[in-house]
Amino acid sequence: MTFFIHITPEDLVETRFAFSPMWEVVTSFRVLQNPNRHALYLNWINEAREVLPKLSLPYMQAVIQEQGYFPDFLTPTPTITKPTMDAELKKILETKPHHIQKDIELLLPSDNPHLLAFQKTPQEAIKQLVDEIQQYWEGLLAHHWMRMRTVLEGDVLYRARQLALSGAESLFANLHPSITYNAANSTIEISKKFDQRLQLKGDGLLLVPVIFSWPDLYILPIPKYHPTIGYSARGAGLWRYEPPNPSEALELTLGTGRARVLKQLSTPITTSELAQKLKITAGAVSQHISRLNAAGLVEPMQNGKHVYHHLTERGEKLLDVFTEH
Repeated sequence: MTFFIHITPEDLVETRFAFSPMWEVVTSFRVLQNPNRHALYLNWINEAREVLPKLSLPYMQAVIQEQGYFPDFLTPTPTITKPTMDAELKKILETKPHHIQKDIELLLPSDNPHLLAFQKTPQEAIKQLVDEIQQYWEGLLAHHWMRMRTVLEGDVLYRARQLALSGAESLFANLHPSITYNAANSTIEISKKFDQRLQLKGDGLLLVPVIFSWPDLYILPIPKYHPTIGYSARGAGLWRYEPPNPSEALELTLGTGRARVLKQLSTPITTSELAQKLKITAGAVSQHISRLNAAGLVEPMQNGKHVYHHLTERGEKLLDVFTEH
C-alpha cells in the first residue's frame, strides 16, 4: 500500500526544513515503550531508565502510545527553523478545546481515565499533559539538547543544499528507505499500511529531521497543519558522542590542515563557512581547497552567488580508507 503526495514545482520551491523539540519528546517516549525495537538508542535508554521511575506521566502514557496514531496537537507546525521547547509548549496550551477532543477521538474507545479527561475537561487535561512533558524534557532530554541540535542542524544544512544543488529526486532518494520520488509525475510515494493521496497546493512541504524516529517515518497530512514528514536525521546514532578528529594516518598523509578541511566536506560548504567552522582564515581554507581540488578530492558547485565545495567520489573513497571503524 502507498501514500502518494502529489507535489508541484511551486511546492518544491516552498519546501522547508525545521527541527522540533516536541517531535523528540514524542518519538523518544515511544522508544522507551519498546526498547527492543530501537537498539540504536541503547545508551540513552539505559540512562533514561534511571530517571523515568522518578516521574509520574499518566497523561503522556495515555496519549503517546507505542505505535499508531498520536494526537496531532502534540507536534505543532514549527513557524521558525529552530523552535524552542517553551514556544512549542505554549502552542500546545493554545490548542482549541474542540481540536483536542477531535484528536483524542481517534484514540477512543478507551477506559483510560486520563484519556477520557481530554474529552470531558480538555483545557485542564492539556495543562496536566504540558506539566508532564516539561518534567520529561528536563529529566531526560534537555541536558542533551545542545548536541542533539548540532546533529539536527547538520542534517537540515545537508538536505537543504542537496535539494538546491541536486534536486528533489536526490533529496527524496536518501530520506528514508520507504520513500521514492517519481519525477515523471512529480509524486512522492511512501510505503505505508494504508492507501492515501495528498495533493499539495503550492505551500510546500515541511521536512522535520528527528533523532529518535528510526526506523519509522511520520506523515502529518491533516488540513489544519502544514503537510509534514518526520524522518530520521543523519547521524542520529552518534549524537551522544563528540565528533572524532581526523585519524593520525590521514593527517600524516595530507597534513593536519588539509585533513581537517577534507573531513568537513561531506556536506557542501562555502569557504567562509568552513573558515568560521575551523577557526582559521579564509585564505588558509582557500589554499587547502586548491590543493585538494588539484588532487581530484574536492570540486566546487556554483549556486547563485555562492560557491560550495564538496567531496568528489575519489575524496569520499580516500576518507573512507582512513576512517576508523
